[in-house]
Amino acid sequence: MASGKVEQGDGPGEPDLVLGVLEPRIATALAEACPAFFEAEGVSALEVLLQPDLFAALLDSAEAGAAATVLSRADGASGYPDSVGLMIALRQGLERRLSGLDIPEVTPKTLATACRRIGDALKSSDGQLALLAALVRMTPQDRGAGKRIAGLAACLRQPLPSGAVEPLDRLLGDMLSRPAMARELFPAEMSMAQQIGTLLDTAEGRGDALGRSVPVLAAVVRSEAYPRLGQTRRGARSTAISMLGSPGQLAGTDLEAADLAVLSDELAGMQELGRRIRRLAAGDEEQRLRQALRQRATWLLQEPILASVLAGLDLYESLCALFELQTVTSEFDLRPVDDRLRRMLNDRNLSADLRRASPTIAGQVRICGQLHRRAQESTFAPAERERLAKMFDGFQLSLLKRSQILDGISTEKRIDIDLLLQAADLLAEEAFPEGEARRAVHRTLQRTIRRPLFFRTVLGDETDRDARIAGLNEVLGRLRDAGITCRSPQDLRVLCVDDEPGARKFVRMILEDLAVGEIMEARDGQEALEMVEQEDNVLDLIIADWRMPRLNGLELLKRVRKSHAQMPFLMITALATVPAVREAMHYEVDAYLAKPFPPEQLEEKILTLINR
Repeated sequence: MASGKVEQGDGPGEPDLVLGVLEPRIATALAEACPAFFEAEGVSALEVLLQPDLFAALLDSAEAGAAATVLSRADGASGYPDSVGLMIALRQGLERRLSGLDIPEVTPKTLATACRRIGDALKSSDGQLALLAALVRMTPQDRGAGKRIAGLAACLRQPLPSGAVEPLDRLLGDMLSRPAMARELFPAEMSMAQQIGTLLDTAEGRGDALGRSVPVLAAVVRSEAYPRLGQTRRGARSTAISMLGSPGQLAGTDLEAADLAVLSDELAGMQELGRRIRRLAAGDEEQRLRQALRQRATWLLQEPILASVLAGLDLYESLCALFELQTVTSEFDLRPVDDRLRRMLNDRNLSADLRRASPTIAGQVRICGQLHRRAQESTFAPAERERLAKMFDGFQLSLLKRSQILDGISTEKRIDIDLLLQAADLLAEEAFPEGEARRAVHRTLQRTIRRPLFFRTVLGDETDRDARIAGLNEVLGRLRDAGITCRSPQDLRVLCVDDEPGARKFVRMILEDLAVGEIMEARDGQEALEMVEQEDNVLDLIIADWRMPRLNGLELLKRVRKSHAQMPFLMITALATVPAVREAMHYEVDAYLAKPFPPEQLEEKILTLINR
């Protein structure tokens, strides 16, 4: 390892000049002043200055003048009369300085051992320069920037002496400060906003946020040396800020191939970056960064990219895509999205075009319902959101009328169970947002299930009782899922009260045909009253004859009303006189049936009562 002063060059203060051009401020300025050269070579400033062939190529490039201007600001450069003399002296001085050093050969695994062998000399300027040159040689240019940064990061896996951390930090920081080099660390599918966020996580030491997406940077943050990697943190932060203000293409995606997921992720990521800017900067710089975000959003939402996002989508998909973009973020100027949405929504053929988006009425209803909901959740002004919601609600009503779904569910002599269930399923899946169309469907279904014909239609001609009950439960279950209030006969407990066994058998037969779950019998009013009191208000219906021994039907009604005012009560009697009916009505009988009667009349009374 060489020590002492480096041999003087032709110009005054040459040793100071060599060290001066390697200072971070000069290295950073050099890369910024010669973007074409550094972009073409894919290298950092320190790699150029510490490799004579690359430095010579810079001096022969079209940006040599810009390089000379930057290098003239280095410590020790003021004694040279012109830039030509400065560059010659610097080139010769760098070559002599490097050739006079004992530069060890190192790998990530041997770096710590090499540093211990160097010992105290590592603390000198020559020792630092030698180790810096060794790290540059360890990661040759032909390996690519991503692999070179990964090689340096691998050195951090083992404990390093303090003298080794500084050169490593300088080179890592210099590489990460070059956006073109840093971007080689990221997967092709990672959006620009995610890349920026990852660099900020690196600068802020958020190893938990890095995860496994960029293992190289995660290893840097989790290393023991991370608190001493000031240049590395500043390089990552500098590139993040630079990328914030650089439109460029969507990361990993050509404009012609941009889709909704890419654009949405990018905008969402930018919104998250907007929240982090306050931690990055303050005052004028904060405003500058926010302006850069807004400019990037404007660029992302320009017409060619929107056209690319919507290419290949039908009308419904295009509207959904624009609504989604509109609600991804409220941070940026979304006028291009709003303007395109309004043009499409205000098209006078919109309703007809949406009908062509699905071959079925149910599909068309769902489409209008989704757009109704998206309009309500949009960022349009409240009045415009309300207008759009009413428009899509009107589209749904029109579809129901055109298809005659509501009119076809229930006619005077027929109930179409298939249509009824189709409407119920649409309600259950919330295809109808809150509005007139939803209320119309709900009213129709609720009114239909109150008709005795509904239960007779569902139960049908099936003779197997279990099959009838299973079919009924399926229909009622789908109606309940739709928010329709309905009771299954199977859940009912009915008490039949009559002193004549034949009459009780007749009523039982009808109740069994209706699939009533539990049927109890009493021979007179007194026995029935005792059962009511024992059952403690769990009966759903009492069917009682008027004339019975011990306690007649009217007296039973009076007693029941004292303790169970809401219990449904159906009176059956041959006394169909006006005074008798009035007396029963006085005690709030729920229904009245005169003997003799066909089974259908009793069915209708029962079904009406249980679904009041």
